[in-house]
Amino acid sequence: MYTNFKFQNFYLSSKVDKMSDIITGTPLVIKVIVSLYRKHRGENILRSLLNQTIEEFLSLKNLQLCLNPSELYKIWINKIESDTGKPTGLPYDVTNQKALEHEEIRKQFEENIKLVKHYTKKFLHLIIKSIDKFPYGLRYIAKILRLGLRRKFPNASEREILKIIGNLVYYRFINSAICSPDAYDVIDVKAGATLDSEQRKNLACIAKHLQLISMSKGYGDTENAHLACLNPFIKESHEQIRSFFSEVCNVCEADDFFGIDEYSDLIVLTKPIVYMTVQEISDTHKILIQHLDKIAPENNDPLREIFNLLHFDPNLDSLTDNLCSRTSLGSSGTNDSPKQETMTRNNSNLSRNTQLCLTLTNRFTPNGEEKAELINLFIRTKRLIIELIHCQNGDNLKMILNTPCTFEQEILHQKLVKRREKNKKFISGIDQFELIRKSLGMPLENIKREVRQNLFDLERAEIVSSANNYQSVISRISQDIRSQRKHRQRRQKEMSHLKQVYNVLQKKQNLLKEQVSYYNEYVKACLDGFNNRKGTKSKNPFKRKEEKVIGSIKYSAAKLYEKGVILEIEGLSPNQFKNVLFEISTTEEPGIFDVSAKFMGVTMEKVELVFQDLLQMQYEGASIMKMFDKAKINVNLLIFLLNKKFYGK
Repeated sequence: MYTNFKFQNFYLSSKVDKMSDIITGTPLVIKVIVSLYRKHRGENILRSLLNQTIEEFLSLKNLQLCLNPSELYKIWINKIESDTGKPTGLPYDVTNQKALEHEEIRKQFEENIKLVKHYTKKFLHLIIKSIDKFPYGLRYIAKILRLGLRRKFPNASEREILKIIGNLVYYRFINSAICSPDAYDVIDVKAGATLDSEQRKNLACIAKHLQLISMSKGYGDTENAHLACLNPFIKESHEQIRSFFSEVCNVCEADDFFGIDEYSDLIVLTKPIVYMTVQEISDTHKILIQHLDKIAPENNDPLREIFNLLHFDPNLDSLTDNLCSRTSLGSSGTNDSPKQETMTRNNSNLSRNTQLCLTLTNRFTPNGEEKAELINLFIRTKRLIIELIHCQNGDNLKMILNTPCTFEQEILHQKLVKRREKNKKFISGIDQFELIRKSLGMPLENIKREVRQNLFDLERAEIVSSANNYQSVISRISQDIRSQRKHRQRRQKEMSHLKQVYNVLQKKQNLLKEQVSYYNEYVKACLDGFNNRKGTKSKNPFKRKEEKVIGSIKYSAAKLYEKGVILEIEGLSPNQFKNVLFEISTTEEPGIFDVSAKFMGVTMEKVELVFQDLLQMQYEGASIMKMFDKAKINVNLLIFLLNKKFYGK
């Protein structure tokens, strides 16, 4: 967190001249942060946030959120010609304004506008109400970014700053997961299945309008004038998401969130561990030294003190030499053992990709060893005081210490000791805890005697005061109790996260097994087809099954021109079309046709026509294709002709 804070401030101070640089650029620190928190602690946060809504959205059949009137117009023309087999007589390429003059297009466009508003609002409300699911680290970085922008651009309005926050929280973190949920593991896609182009277009449309809302950017140019009706919706929704971006930044400091204080490093049982390659250590060292004046401008910065302790240059050779010398410490001066010789040889050949396990230890114990001893004494004293309060009541701590304990209180104390021993709640093998354990086993009067002596030593060090009846100790204990509650809640939350991660991994494992089985069958089918290539052709179970038809049809170009299938032939007038003959015949492969043409009795080269390609062209809105590099063909009417003559449709 400290490193992120430093790098963020360094980036803002040295790399950003105007606020828009953060949006238009691709700052490395932002990319690292987003990548980290998309997979925070192994849990796919985006999946838990978006999975259900996106799966419901993708399950909608025949949903088409097209907001381009000219594309809607082409789809409309294609459908009419495919259904009737007759040309509409309307132009194929029109402007958006001309397309909206047709009532059918206008109705479809208005319906699509309503659908876009509805589903965009649904996604927007999902994001806003899921603020608690956003990782704390990302929210904290947003908070630091907001403070840094205020410092760097004091004249910038809060609205402009929140747009930058929105770029981080929505565009960088969420947007890509909505556009490509399969790529970010937000949804499960079965083996052999993919999102079709229409589904991706629908998701992209929603993501686009969420981005416009986050940036408060409407439609105003002439090209998109027909979408200006969405501007009031975008403006209204921006006010909602702006409040959300502001709330994202309202988080406590990391010390409060994680319950960390100056005593935490002394009582932590497991030191943090990081894994880095030799190359990564060298590169990080080099970058930090290069920008040390900007990252740590103050002479007493802890980072400077660390670098003063390092006595090697930030290059790979010096780093590996330093690591090898440190690894060989403690060994004898000779390498008589073959095993020792092998280890020495391996150490001297550390590569740049060698991964090291680094255990982190706090080098900055407050005020040296003396301060550390006082902190340990304070922790031990608090635990003894808690034991006293369990067994004896009083108005304040001084009264409890000065009041002799009764026989009943001593019996209660012994019961607590036996209960702890039975439940084994103490950690053995650690000197600090063993010492507290022995002290807690003493009689209450002995405990009081030790507490009084400890408080006397702490008062001399000006840590506590008897003037207020040692109230600071009691306050500290109450704070510890609150922190323990937070720790328990966080532990329960982490357990819940672990269970979710486990369930996701189980589903992922089953999905991968299914994919392996699918691809094994596919490879087997390919191998069977290869082995039987000279004999009977094997059936491919993954190929689309089509009804095989046999036969051929012949038409003159004049007849096809009359049907609207042929639009024109380069170099020929319609009067000459009667001299051109087309023949369409089936092949051994279903769905594939051979088209040949004769002009004045001269046979021209054959052209292969794939019915599936025609359907794809129609789906993509292509109404016209070229054949023989001369004839312009109406795709819709050609499909209608093939269906009627060969498939009886």
